[in-house]
Amino acid sequence: MSRPFVYFISNPENRAFADINWHWFILTGYEPTGTNLRIVCATYGERRTADFNTLWNTGKEERGGMPAVRE
Repeated sequence: MSRPFVYFISNPENRAFADINWHWFILTGYEPTGTNLRIVCATYGERRTADFNTLWNTGKEERGGMPAVRE
């Protein structure tokens, strides 16, 4: 069974993510793109996609995170 999980982004320098600054959102899927992933997420009631490496590389030492969920 697949489960969505949460992602927290903290203060990204990339202005493309300005509307999700210090924000939790739900990762609902991914699409492989060569050596990277395009993540699919739900936030503010909308479906969005983003390049995972670009999203994760906030330009800051502290980046946020994704808590692990175990059964």
